[in-house]
Amino acid sequence: MLDRWRERLLKRLLKTQNKLAELGPEDNNFEVYRSEGNASVSAENYEKAEMAYRKAFSLRPTDTATLIGLGFVLKELGRPAEARVYLRRAISLGSDEAWLHEPHYLLGLIEENEDDLPVAIENLSAALKYKPDFEMAYRDLCRVLFLAKRPTEAMVVVNGGLTLNPRNPDFHFYAGNLHFEDGQFQLAIESYMKALEYGAINATVYFSLGVAYSRLGNDAMALENFKHAQAHDPGIAEVHYQSGLAYLNQGDLLPAIANFEMAVTLSPLLLKSHSGLLCALCMSSDSPLERYQQAALQYDLLLRSQVGSISAVRHHGQQRPLRVGFVSGDFKAHPVSFFLEGILKEIDPKRLCLIAYSNTRNEDHITARMRALFTEWFDTNELSDDAAATVIAAHQVDILIDLAGHTVEHRLPIFARRPAKIQVTWLGYFASTGLSAMDYILVDATSVPEQSTEFFSEKRWYLPNTRLCMTPPVATAETGVSPTPALKNGVVTFGSFQSLTKLSLKVLSVWARVLKKVPGAMLRLQVPQLDAANHRVELMRRLELSGIGSQSVSLISGTHWEEYLSAYQYVDILLDTFPFNGGTTTAEALWMGVPTITIRGNTMLSRQGAGMLACVGLHDWIAEDEDQFVLKASQFARDVDGLQRLRAGLRTKALASPLFDTRLFAENLQDALESIYQVSAEHVQVA
Repeated sequence: MLDRWRERLLKRLLKTQNKLAELGPEDNNFEVYRSEGNASVSAENYEKAEMAYRKAFSLRPTDTATLIGLGFVLKELGRPAEARVYLRRAISLGSDEAWLHEPHYLLGLIEENEDDLPVAIENLSAALKYKPDFEMAYRDLCRVLFLAKRPTEAMVVVNGGLTLNPRNPDFHFYAGNLHFEDGQFQLAIESYMKALEYGAINATVYFSLGVAYSRLGNDAMALENFKHAQAHDPGIAEVHYQSGLAYLNQGDLLPAIANFEMAVTLSPLLLKSHSGLLCALCMSSDSPLERYQQAALQYDLLLRSQVGSISAVRHHGQQRPLRVGFVSGDFKAHPVSFFLEGILKEIDPKRLCLIAYSNTRNEDHITARMRALFTEWFDTNELSDDAAATVIAAHQVDILIDLAGHTVEHRLPIFARRPAKIQVTWLGYFASTGLSAMDYILVDATSVPEQSTEFFSEKRWYLPNTRLCMTPPVATAETGVSPTPALKNGVVTFGSFQSLTKLSLKVLSVWARVLKKVPGAMLRLQVPQLDAANHRVELMRRLELSGIGSQSVSLISGTHWEEYLSAYQYVDILLDTFPFNGGTTTAEALWMGVPTITIRGNTMLSRQGAGMLACVGLHDWIAEDEDQFVLKASQFARDVDGLQRLRAGLRTKALASPLFDTRLFAENLQDALESIYQVSAEHVQVA
């Protein structure tokens, strides 16, 4: 905008040159001062421009051009209140309508900067009224309408701009933003590509294009555009953060960690970059536990420097059921809900009053089912962390439970404000949050042995048997347990239903060793992301590098629920990933009669598989290292009759185990929360 403004002032300066030659060198001449002001603006010397315009104003206080010029330089000098005085005076005089678009335009920009969007919209609209071909006003009005969350009007304006000049890259860029916000990511991509075609080759457009590709699940194209954005401007933390997410989605942990670390370095206050880094470190088998601990403590230190505590209520002395709040963005078709739903159904309302604080986006049929299980439900999507914490404190919540850890939809900054006296993390994350304000983490003896040296800033509270309890799927005729397929096929089929994120080269290389030890064995990979061609290409690349030939593997994309469960009939043995073990898929496989071979790692995340199998009594299926994993897989594969005997009774065995006994788990959970509350109350009394 500034370049265009200086260009116009230069034109005005040229028009007055002949007039200046006639007027002579008188210092107090109006035209000399106004021309000097215009020239100083063109040179970006705004202090000198102000002095010149003020001299011109003293000689002719009703000159519209002088008033506008003075308003402009005061705006650029960061003095909006003074700028308004002169711009409004120019409008009130109204002596020349050919000039009136300019003061309205400048007032629109000032009000936008001052966050008075309605007045900004009013002025920018007036600028277009007086100058219908004012391209910059179209662009900026669209932006302000977008900020004001008036997308329909914004699209009308941007279409008007495109009609005026279809080659203006700004209009295509804003059209892309509007399509993006409307969830039309392919249209957004097309608009961003047009912006690039017409010259908007900059970091912002490449970044926006990359994010749109990410939303379509095309991480390869997303990364390509993020790299372009970094090349144009390597100092944008958000670009590195989004690159980290894209690498994380592909299971490429080293560049994910590097990008998250760069984002943290560039913008230490960008909290989500810290969480992204912690997630990646949590999944990496190559990062020492001390590195995670340092990053977690850094996150906590940052939060504590930013927030103050909210006044939480006092203990009520057990005169009513405990009020227990659950904070989650995953009350939908998500593993958190799959594990939580059956437990909540068994909670005794005389013991616990369940309150949901949901920041769930894209609610679905599972959301409706989950909503019915809570006594109170509050949507916190639109609430700031401060506002949400204040609401929770006002609700007299006794125990507040985090279900997300550092996953994408978390609200850990709410917990940093301590709206409840007792705060607990559980279920949706498999490591410490690092928060000093988080009092407890719910664990079990298998996932976190008593002698474990894994870092936890929280006090560990041990649940009996297991920290996870799967809601049994609803059985249909299509989801019955079938015979192990090796009986019919004559060869064993290993399988995995994990996401691409978990299928690292290291994991696939170990699986390749399994296939080599079992002649004729097949590998069935049913991966949700394989709907995207780029993900299929990436997985095939990893398979080739790991030594798994295409003749030994079948790649299947995601399917709907019953087809997914039925697909277990084609698998004899599941191979677990590491260090990020399967969770939902392991439990569902057990329900379908299919056992999993897992490796017991050294963190809660990498012991998840061991914990679930131990619950069901499948201790022999837990390996202590990669070599034992390969050995056990080959041994079990050679005993097809044994696989069939196990398969025939595994669903019954699983349903009778603590892993699926939601009533038992609910009882244990209630006991744990009441005990935590009592310990806290006793501590307060002693203190």
